[in-house]
Amino acid sequence: MAFTGVHVACGFAYTSGGVSLFGPAWSQTMTSAGTSSRTAAAPAAAGNKPTGTPVLCFEIRADRDIFVAVGAAPDASQASGEGQAARVPIPTGETRYIPCTAGDKLAWAAAA
Repeated sequence: MAFTGVHVACGFAYTSGGVSLFGPAWSQTMTSAGTSSRTAAAPAAAGNKPTGTPVLCFEIRADRDIFVAVGAAPDASQASGEGQAARVPIPTGETRYIPCTAGDKLAWAAAA
C-alpha cells in the first residue's frame, strides 16, 4: 500500500502474552510538514482497550526521512532543542513509536 506523506496513529502500545500490540484511537495522514490536527487521547477515551500494561504513544511511518517532535506545541524544525523542540529522526519506511501524554500533538519536518 503506497501513501504520500507521514501517517500518524495515536493509541496504546502494549505487550500481551509476549506479543507486542498497538490499539489505535485515531489516525491522520499529513501530506505536508506541520503539526497534527488531533491530540493524544486521554487513556479512558483511547480506542481498543489493552489487556497488558499500556503506553500511550504515537505510531509514525513516513515516505521520506523526517524529524518528529511531540508536545502541546511541538516544533520539529529546530536543529537543536529541548522539551517540545527535541526531535527524533525517522528514516523512510520505518515505523516508530513515541510515548506521549494526553493532549500532546506531533509535528514533523523533512530531514535536509
